[in-house]
Amino acid sequence: MLICILAIDNGSNVIYNTIMSYLAYKTKLKLNNQQKTLMLKSAGYGRWVWNWALNFKQKAYKEDIRLNKSQLRKYYTNYVKPKFPWQSSLSSRIYQYVFIDLDEAISRFFKGIAKHPRFKKKGKSSNSFTIDAGGKPINLGGKLHKFPFFGWLKTHEKLPICSTKKITFSEQGGDWFVSFKVEVDFLPTGKTREKVGVDLGISKLATLSSGVVFENPKAYTKALKRLARLQRERSRKVFQSKNWYKAKPRPGATQKSGIDLSQSKQGRMGNRELAPARAFSIAIRETCSRSLEVESGQKGRYSAKKSRKWAKNSKLGLRFPIEP
Repeated sequence: MLICILAIDNGSNVIYNTIMSYLAYKTKLKLNNQQKTLMLKSAGYGRWVWNWALNFKQKAYKEDIRLNKSQLRKYYTNYVKPKFPWQSSLSSRIYQYVFIDLDEAISRFFKGIAKHPRFKKKGKSSNSFTIDAGGKPINLGGKLHKFPFFGWLKTHEKLPICSTKKITFSEQGGDWFVSFKVEVDFLPTGKTREKVGVDLGISKLATLSSGVVFENPKAYTKALKRLARLQRERSRKVFQSKNWYKAKPRPGATQKSGIDLSQSKQGRMGNRELAPARAFSIAIRETCSRSLEVESGQKGRYSAKKSRKWAKNSKLGLRFPIEP
């Protein structure tokens, strides 16, 4: 699935008040086991550097020492990195962007617009890292691309011929994605109408006042059906056998399928007016309504005091009151 996002930067501080626009791409990579292992090592390298840098800056802050990203990078390159030979087999651009991201996170914390950065843990934090070509442009196009340090990698979908300065690799549900942005010419489009009304529903995802109707993909319902099918297949295997362990459904992949369905449906809309109307919110509303119907039908068995308690939805982790 190829995701494209258009961001416009109005350069009020730039000469001649030019308007810069960027087009962001995110697509899935087609990797073998060796390439996936290298990706995981690179992500673990970035996580290790992040934890070391955050711990080092916290100790320096207690001693009233302020270090910027360039000073921290020089100290790490000259005194810390030589102590760990395994880091020489990975790209040095990874830890440089880690220092940039950490410095930005700390500055956002002191401005009061974000929380203090936390330490990352394997299995809980998302696997992602950013690299570049040392100032040289990275040329992309087609399905086969040459990335810095990683060499030739394939993508499931064709990319347009373009060039970028840096790229980010991220993992989601066991699959790896590459994301980057390119600068494009801004082409203003004329408005066909000033305003449009949006009515969100359950059977229909959204209905516009202009008469356009978008169907509800019901990503959560489809994800539950897929999970049930995988569990049925596993129940037919011999308990604790090799096939039983192989058939274990991955929670990350099951959740990712629902996210992909929502994003693909929302991407096909291609309308900025429906940006707040996300598919997973409709799925949550659909599940909550079903749970309320079940609870209201069984309300006669219990006392009025118990019926007013908060009901728990074990599948979504939500809490909502029941009408008395």
